[in-house]
Formats: sequence, structure tokens, C-alpha cells
Amino acid sequence: MQDINFIEAASVQAATGSQRPHFAKTCQRSLTISGFPDHCSLAEITTVLRGGLLLIVHMRPTERCAFVSFLHEEHAVAFLQHVKTNGLYIRKKSVSVHWADRQYYLPGHVAYQIRGGATRNLVIRRCDPKHTETSVRDDLEHIHNLVAISVEFIGGSCYIRTNSVMNAIFARTCMTSRAKYKGSSITFDVDECAQPLEVQPRPFRLQKTCMPQAASGPMTKSKTQNRFAALRVDDKDDLEESFTDNDENNSDSDFISPGSSASTN
Repeated sequence: MQDINFIEAASVQAATGSQRPHFAKTCQRSLTISGFPDHCSLAEITTVLRGGLLLIVHMRPTERCAFVSFLHEEHAVAFLQHVKTNGLYIRKKSVSVHWADRQYYLPGHVAYQIRGGATRNLVIRRCDPKHTETSVRDDLEHIHNLVAISVEFIGGSCYIRTNSVMNAIFARTCMTSRAKYKGSSITFDVDECAQPLEVQPRPFRLQKTCMPQAASGPMTKSKTQNRFAALRVDDKDDLEESFTDNDENNSDSDFISPGSSASTN
């Protein structure tokens, strides 16, 4: 009986719209990424960001840092923990991630648009063949703080990746009001950063191999020659002299095994 009542209550809540997703206006959602390579772009940064939908990402090139805000706090926490465990690399360079000093505030009208499917990315379907990347960027240039990270044409559609959900909402409104886009459908596209977290391969570093050091002192000619050269049968005089000296001395001191050292009296 309790199960039936629970199912009925859930049905009533769904019908009245009380099950709408809730987005916190203020929470711990913003992170700072620092130490990335020189001339790093937003495209390179968003390529390594995963784990949740982004509200905004912007850079301070002079400080070599970037700020990113997730929609959900748990996604920001999971991403930070993932980086602490596995590291984060941009162009094979390790970068650091930590909580930002200031956290992003989510305005109510932006949260409302996100419930309807708004993201930071746009797609123009049935795109006029006359449109180019340059013309699309020119149409977005007047929007304050909007950065068109990439503009790509694929299969008759134009895919625009921006740096902010709020700016994408404003850009969509502006573009739909233009006559040049009247025959097109401008909608929000999926955020690639909402893909699951994945472990990046650590950059491979070649280790310096220790080469054997040459023996100190000048290299003598005898070291490069065959050590049995003294026993060549064509040098009869040297051969006879060698045996003569050995007979006279009657000593094994001239026969030094490899690795041993001769003793001096």
C-alpha cells in the first residue's frame, strides 16, 4: 500500500512539474587552472576538461591561468579529485588545478534556460552555403565577453563552441533575429566537457642512458690491436725473444689474467 501511494505521489509531482532539476545559485563550483604552456588556447583547455557541463571558462593569458565553473558542485569536486589522483596535462605539460578564490554565481534566468537545454555551444542547421567561419565570427564579435572557441562546418550545419552559457544564450537570440539566418534553425548543442572523466596518458620521457666512460689516459696503440699480435708466426724474432725472456726469468708475472693487476717488487 505504501508503494502504491509512493508511485501515485511521484506521478502527481511529475505532472505538476515539481520534479524540475534544481541548480544551486551559489556553491563551490569554480576552479583555477594554472601553469599551462605559453600561447595556450581555450580550445586546448576545454579538450582536457571533462566530467560535467560548464557554465563558463575564461583565460588570463598574462597570468597563464584559466577559470572554469561547472554547473554542479559535485562535478567540480570530482574533477578536482580526479586531477589530484591522475594529473592533468596540456601539451605534455603538467598543470595545477585548485579552488578559485571567487565562485561563480548562477543567475536565475540562465538556470531557467539550462532547464530547457541551454549549453555554451550552438549549432546552426540548414546553414546557408554562403556562411563562412569568418562571417559567423564577425556576427558574434559584438557580444561582450563572448569567445568563439571554434566554428566548424560539418554536413551542412555550423557548430559553434563558446566560452559561456550566458553568452551563448544571448548569441542565439541575436542570430535568430538576423535576416541572414531566417532559413536556418539555431539550437543549443551538447557540451563535450560533460563526457565522463577519463585518465590521460602520462607524457613519456626518454631517460638518458649512461654510456660507459672511456678509460682515463691516452689510448695506446696496443689497446686497439689484437692482444695476440705478439704471437704471430711471421714475427719469428719476436717470438723467440719472448720465449727466451720467459725462460730466463722463469716467472709467471708476465701472464696477467684479465681484471688482475701486476704487483711491483
